[in-house]
Amino acid sequence: MIEVVAEGDTGFLTPSGDVAALAAAIAKLRADPGLRAALGESARQRVLREFSEERMLDEYESIFRSAAGG
Repeated sequence: MIEVVAEGDTGFLTPSGDVAALAAAIAKLRADPGLRAALGESARQRVLREFSEERMLDEYESIFRSAAGG
């Protein structure tokens, strides 16, 4: 979901298998309710802006038109 999560803006990304990094990210979120709220709201706004049904349909239509040569 890297296209949905923007590091430090909408959440945290940790390397696969890096238990220490995951634990640190969880601890950071657990300790800071304001950070959790801010990341959640930022993620909500990003999804509404970039992944709305209307935008996705426009993107698909563009791809199909391009593939059809028009």
